[in-house]
Amino acid sequence: YESYQGCSYIGNWLMRLDNKEIDVLEIRENTVGIAPFAVYFAPKLRNVSIPNSVKYIGSHAFFACSFLRTINLGKGVEYIGEYAFANCPLFKNIDIGENIKDIKANAFYGCKGTITYMGAAIPVGFELGWNGECEILMGKENG
Repeated sequence: YESYQGCSYIGNWLMRLDNKEIDVLEIRENTVGIAPFAVYFAPKLRNVSIPNSVKYIGSHAFFACSFLRTINLGKGVEYIGEYAFANCPLFKNIDIGENIKDIKANAFYGCKGTITYMGAAIPVGFELGWNGECEILMGKENG
């Protein structure tokens, strides 16, 4: 493992958050994936920035980060796993970029924010209840 700002990485993958006391997480540039359960149950995390280089967010990656309010999701994300942001009830909004191809069931279960989807094509999993109680706004490309 390589340590960087309270996180452990293997190559270009964020494997786990070692410092559960941080409130702001800026994932390292050139990271391509966030492993399943990497940041789950981070009780003080309020803000996360995911760079454009990230393509994969694993299942339960940010599960039960109950004080997470701001999610800056990079435009390169293609896959969001099951329960990836589930039980993060305080986040206000998230923009999902046009590169998304697959959103698994319950990715935002227990959340109540607004999701803006900017893609032209509807991703796999769109109909599977991935949005929890979130309002979905379709971006310009979707009308």
